Amino acid sequence: MRSTSGKSEWQDKILVWPEQDRDWARAYAQAMLLAGAAESGVAAALSDSLAAVQASGERPGELFGSAGAYGRACGRGLIPAADRLERDLTFSSLPLLGAAMLLSVGGVVALLGVFIGLSDGWTAEVFQGKITLLFPLIGALLAVFIWGWTVRTRGHLRQAALLWIAASVLMVSLPGIMMALPEMSFLRLPGWALVIFGAVLLGVAALLPKIKSRRLVADSQWDSERWFAHAQALLRGRYLFSRAQAQAAVREARTHLELAGEVAGTPAQEFGNVEIFVARLGAAEHTSAQRTVLLKRVGFLLAAAVLFTLAVTGVMQDGNWWMGAYGAIVGAWCLSRGLSKKSGRAALRLQRRRRADVVAMADDLHD
Repeated sequence: MRSTSGKSEWQDKILVWPEQDRDWARAYAQAMLLAGAAESGVAAALSDSLAAVQASGERPGELFGSAGAYGRACGRGLIPAADRLERDLTFSSLPLLGAAMLLSVGGVVALLGVFIGLSDGWTAEVFQGKITLLFPLIGALLAVFIWGWTVRTRGHLRQAALLWIAASVLMVSLPGIMMALPEMSFLRLPGWALVIFGAVLLGVAALLPKIKSRRLVADSQWDSERWFAHAQALLRGRYLFSRAQAQAAVREARTHLELAGEVAGTPAQEFGNVEIFVARLGAAEHTSAQRTVLLKRVGFLLAAAVLFTLAVTGVMQDGNWWMGAYGAIVGAWCLSRGLSKKSGRAALRLQRRRRADVVAMADDLHD
């Protein structure tokens, strides 16, 4: 949130502090932001801390201690509920996913331009015509796959399936699509142009605006059928419950509401927000954490297989040792993550963190 001065709201709050305490306040605010707190929460915390300092007559360092340590502790308590629930997601918004795709495609294109320039000359037009579209198309399809997972974790199972089916069909059809396209001889990019194009993509990614935290789903007016259906979908999509597990998990709550009748009101009035209700159920089930960790390991192993295949193909067919080495190094890292023997401990840590998040969100609702 920006003020009329063009600064963030929390930066304006620092100017209200006594001059001798502003460095402490700035370090305190930055520590909260690094801990994941929203800017609006940081601004409110600065105001509350200033009021406490003025009431005590002490300096902030004397009252609260180290700005960094105190800021990190406060910041963890100011993380928005939706961010807590989605902290396992690598990409929780389309702009963030778009920035990541631009960074990856831009980086690959720029490195490819450097390689072409050093091996064939900076004016060599190795990349010509429709093959120039290949990297952006693959990047876009990968983005669709990843966004499908984000959509699934928010309880939209059918939309996620449709996205994956569409992206899979397009990925399989990509060779045919490329062959069917006209030659596009006007797309002639020498090595130096690839470097510039990659740098432009990197710059666009860096300039994309930061997205505010997502709000929890507005379920206050939902009827029982819609509320419990979404609860089951969240359990299956976000916490990897089976269909039978999800139905059993909400059965007690559904029965309680039916017995209470009109006295209970809507499910949201009785049990609170559906996402937080589901988070409590998910945190209590250890198999959910185990499946999440297992899915990550499978993902790393699949990535390693793809990278090793591309590396070997690049070396055997094109003699491209640079790209081969890059694929082998990244593939080896993915393989080490996929074969890690610490999955049991990782599942326990994940379940403990989920339980801590549920407690923190409950405390926020009571404050």
